[in-house]
Amino acid sequence: MQPIEFLYKNLSNQLVQSYETQIFLQTLHNSFSEIKKSINQQISPLDVSEDLKKFEEQLENINKEIEEKNKSSNKFLHNHTNYINIGNIEGRLKSILKVEEIKQIESELADSSKQLKSLKEQKKELSLQSNKDTYEQIKLGKVKLFNESVQKVYDQLNKSTEYAGYNIALNEEDLILDIFPPNMPKFLSISEIGSQANYVFLHLCMFLALHMHMANMNIHYVPQIIFIDQPSTPFLRYAKDQEMLNTIFKVLNSFIDTMVIQNKISFQIILTDHALPSDWDKLPNFKLIDEFNDGNALIPNELL
Repeated sequence: MQPIEFLYKNLSNQLVQSYETQIFLQTLHNSFSEIKKSINQQISPLDVSEDLKKFEEQLENINKEIEEKNKSSNKFLHNHTNYINIGNIEGRLKSILKVEEIKQIESELADSSKQLKSLKEQKKELSLQSNKDTYEQIKLGKVKLFNESVQKVYDQLNKSTEYAGYNIALNEEDLILDIFPPNMPKFLSISEIGSQANYVFLHLCMFLALHMHMANMNIHYVPQIIFIDQPSTPFLRYAKDQEMLNTIFKVLNSFIDTMVIQNKISFQIILTDHALPSDWDKLPNFKLIDEFNDGNALIPNELL
């Protein structure tokens, strides 16, 4: 191609200057220029040396990592027994800890069981004490109510006696009634009570008050009946005795009113006595059934 370029630049004046020659040369020149341009535009060969260097460095690093991994793997394979032992030790340790925890729990349960047993014993003792205290409180309350009934009967019987204003109460130890002067806690002894009349009063107080108390407590298993035999015996000597006998009959009449009208309880007193009908004829709750005189007795002769 270079001769064409040379001819075009240096020998154009020596060539035949014809139209065809000029076109031919121009065409050759253009073709040469195109070929040259095309050659200049071809891609130069790739330079992979840098890339190859990088890849070699990466490969070296990968090989190093592989070598390190192999060392670690070999080390693990070499020490696998140790790792197994460590695992066994850990499992055994956990087992021991569980056993210790179980022992601790069992110990705590044993302590709790002892405490529970002790608390139950204390509860039982307190319950017994509480029941005893409750029983004593109930007993005191009932004795108090009984004493109130006794005092009521006693005050009715002793309005005009030397023991008027005295207090009366149940002697729980001997189960008898004791009396004592006002504002004095000391009871009078039996020897100081005096005549048979006072004993009659005490007997009436005891049995009338018992039935009044049972009525107040709604106790119905005791028959509502009292048998009284000759309460007039101590009152047949003096004029004042008649007044005391009338007092007894009035108290008995009032007692029936209390039981039948106030407490709505059917009640009966069977009274045998040497007193005259005039001693009670004005008392509505008294009723004469029979008189025992002139051979007529409580137990007829034909039955003896």
